[in-house]
Amino acid sequence: MIIIDNREPENIRKDLDCIVKRLDVGDYIIGDLLIERKTPSDFFNSLFDRRLWTQLQNLKNAKGYIPLLIIEGNIWRGLADRSINGGSNALFGTFKTIIKSFRIPILQFDDSNDFKSFLRICDREEKRSSSIPLPVKKGRTLEEQKVFALSHIRGISYKTAKSLLDRFGSIKKLSCAKNEDLILVDGIGDKLTKNIIEFFK
Repeated sequence: MIIIDNREPENIRKDLDCIVKRLDVGDYIIGDLLIERKTPSDFFNSLFDRRLWTQLQNLKNAKGYIPLLIIEGNIWRGLADRSINGGSNALFGTFKTIIKSFRIPILQFDDSNDFKSFLRICDREEKRSSSIPLPVKKGRTLEEQKVFALSHIRGISYKTAKSLLDRFGSIKKLSCAKNEDLILVDGIGDKLTKNIIEFFK
């Protein structure tokens, strides 16, 4: 299953087997692959306002994930449309920093169709995987850490994990919860109830 940030364009989500939700880090998750997607325009804008470096640092810091930067569209045409000191040499220097200092590889696709094909192929390879915990930024609160831990239960999303913690108040109380207590939580059915009980055995 591909997880896509809800701020990403609808034309990319169309015809993909995906879940759409707000992501704290990155734009796409497939298995342990965490992707930041940028158009040439967004790449240059985020580079100029320095947002790019924060996004890449968060991508790198997401534990358990392989970070990847995708540029969708012709970045050289985008470079030609802008007046950048140093031109292509400045862009090469930026790429070197991303790859060497952040250890994040860069892939470029001509258009959204090519990118979607890449997503489908990655998803096909990950179909055997169970549920995927969502990455969050470093420095999370104790409550966020608890929610993140609960999102490791098979089939439990970050949102559902938060609902469980809100309902039971602590992981300890949740671990003692009975079937009839769990089923009362919004979004929890028989299958997820079984997964939760098995998780704490």
